[in-house]
Amino acid sequence: MSKNADMAKNKGNIVIVLGMHRSGTSAFAGTLKIAGYDLGKDLMPANEYNVKGYFENNKIVELNDKILGYFNASWDSMFFLPEKWEKDERLRQCKIDAIQIINSEFNGKDNIAIKDPRFGILLPFWKSVFESLQFKPNYCVLLRSPTEISLSLENRDHFSIQKSHILWTNYLMAIELSTRAEKRFFIDYTDFLKAPTEALKSHSKYFKFKDSFPLPEMETEIEEFVDSKYRHYN
Repeated sequence: MSKNADMAKNKGNIVIVLGMHRSGTSAFAGTLKIAGYDLGKDLMPANEYNVKGYFENNKIVELNDKILGYFNASWDSMFFLPEKWEKDERLRQCKIDAIQIINSEFNGKDNIAIKDPRFGILLPFWKSVFESLQFKPNYCVLLRSPTEISLSLENRDHFSIQKSHILWTNYLMAIELSTRAEKRFFIDYTDFLKAPTEALKSHSKYFKFKDSFPLPEMETEIEEFVDSKYRHYN
């Protein structure tokens, strides 16, 4: 494993985008891409629910679903994973696979961002992966009203409002606990929609932007990308 870890040493900046599903993580990850961050090669395509893209790496999503499956869980399970689940022997190969995915998707890149809401409940596993890779990520947590999230999930997945509120609570509790001792910052989704470039600039100490950031054309592209008309629940 040390050989793989040596391959993936990164002198740049790592941002892990966290948040409950439908909380604006895709929009934020998309702005990072415009700002010069690499999100990997194999990205999930856009669809009617995220017309500008999810910016999630398919290989990472597949691995996260596999890990959840070991515990008869999925991203929308309303129960917590078993105590010390991250030490399960079945995850030893998953850790090797995770390192290989990171190497394949991001090796040699200066600034990378990884976004999958499943990280919120699987961070204990991924933190051990990052440690093996000698990564020191900055964790960005997107915050959005649970009512807005519930309405969005009701439309997309036909979840009850009660289920969505439970999921929101579980995700935020897990994220807060897993990142408590880490370098983290919080982005309010409503404020981000109003001024996306300012949101990046106000948290610039967590990023590694070029001195010229943002160029006028980049700022225009970000403002056009984060279009409030795609916010269907307010």
